[in-house]
Amino acid sequence: GIGAYASIFYDLPIKIVASLLTIVFMVLNLLGAKKTAGLQRFLVFFLIAVLALFMVEGLREVFGIGAQNLVDTKLKPFATNGIEGILSTAGFVFVAYLGLAQVASVAEEIKNPERNIPLGMILSLIVTTVIYVVGVFIMVGVLPTVDFFKDLTPVWTASQAVFKWIPAKYGGLLVVAAAIAAFASTGNGGLMSASRYPMAMARDRVIPRFFTRLNSFKTPVYSILATSALMLVFILTLSEEGIA
Repeated sequence: GIGAYASIFYDLPIKIVASLLTIVFMVLNLLGAKKTAGLQRFLVFFLIAVLALFMVEGLREVFGIGAQNLVDTKLKPFATNGIEGILSTAGFVFVAYLGLAQVASVAEEIKNPERNIPLGMILSLIVTTVIYVVGVFIMVGVLPTVDFFKDLTPVWTASQAVFKWIPAKYGGLLVVAAAIAAFASTGNGGLMSASRYPMAMARDRVIPRFFTRLNSFKTPVYSILATSALMLVFILTLSEEGIA
């Protein structure tokens, strides 16, 4: 995902970008949960700020088109493939909502987990649902259907129609930075949470005990290394569509 958005400005090979970033996130995770969480906090707040701006400007643009005109030209017929289309789409995108459950795997590293984990999960679900629904509604409203269907970077394309008071270049840069922050927070948080499962399995003696070993930063070093290695294998051996 980062490679696709970065290629708007620089023609970079996606797999090389993904591999290098996996290594960067691996190093951050090895340096401790606090450093990982600090980066995560910055990425998420920056991302939400840009998306809030995108939604405000986007809704203004969409409703400027006229509600009836929007319904007639973009929303009719609705659900062109019926219930089968809705279910297959839900199956494809539901993974976008799984990130909020990942926090449970780092429960022992969270202060007051009985309160903070459920609260964080509920707030995350509300925020992501609002952002996804409003964001897609805006993109459907401002982008030609055929272009939207083929576009690998639709938020960037929509930003060109939405941010009219910012020079197109800078509005696009803002959206690209937000998209990269979104993918980075997903990769960083995903590695952090996924690496705790081998540690827990090793404690239960399901896999070798050395996966429980912690380094001087109190992070499960072998578990993080093994998880990162698996990620690199999938990145390098599967196609982007295969991974999805």
